Amino acid sequence: MVECFEALGSDSDIRAIVISGRGKLFTGGLDLMAMMNDMPDFFDTSKEVARRAKGLHKTIQDFQQSFTQIEEVDL
Repeated sequence: MVECFEALGSDSDIRAIVISGRGKLFTGGLDLMAMMNDMPDFFDTSKEVARRAKGLHKTIQDFQQSFTQIEEVDL
């Protein structure tokens, strides 16, 4: 999604971006279920807590960047 909004932001022909959802719910927040699939190490109790937390922090930053990119698009 980051690359998509970077491309949209650099296209001078685009003046607006409309984001919509389908279904009963739409949220501008993090998809926690998808995030859980991307961080199996967090649930690996054989690893040190600090290393698991560092991995969680990186995953959250990566997911958040998608929403930050939407905010930063310069149209």
